[in-house]
Parts: sequence; C-alpha cells; structure tokens
Amino acid sequence: MLGFSQFILESGEGGKFHRFEIALDPTTPPEDLVILAGDPDNMIRYGVATNPSTPIETLYALSHDKVGSVARTARKNPSFKDDAIGFMFKDFE
Repeated sequence: MLGFSQFILESGEGGKFHRFEIALDPTTPPEDLVILAGDPDNMIRYGVATNPSTPIETLYALSHDKVGSVARTARKNPSFKDDAIGFMFKDFE
C-alpha cells in the first residue's frame, strides 16, 4: 500500500499545496524529498530545502539552485551545515 506522499508523487494527484506539505513534513521519506527537489515549482524546492530530513546530497544540489532563495535556504538547513564539509570531501577519504 502506498503512503500519502508516495501516492501524491506517483499519481500526480493533488496540487502544489499537497506537494508543498509533503516537502515540509520532516517525516517524509528521504527518497520522496529527492523527487520533490526536482520539482519545477521553486516553492516546492524551497520546502525541501527547509526540511531537516532532506539528504545532504540533495541539499548540496539545492544549494546551487537557480533561484537564490532556494539556494540560500538549503545552505542554512541545519543538516547541510552539520554534514556539508564531510560530504564535499568524502571522495578524498
């Protein structure tokens, strides 16, 4: 059985409001946040950027978003601040 966020994402049902709710919800599965990070609507990407459950790789990508408010918000996410240095240098270990 699909969870609410999976249903919305896979079916295309619901609109911007539902996607934004899912993006903000800290219980949203990380794989759903990754999908939402690619949403064409910058409000949805902004919601993902604020979510402390967003994976560091996704926050790193959003920190380079074409919309400045999304990029700044991703860089201010506590998870990004805590893990960004380790993520950026993981290939050098």
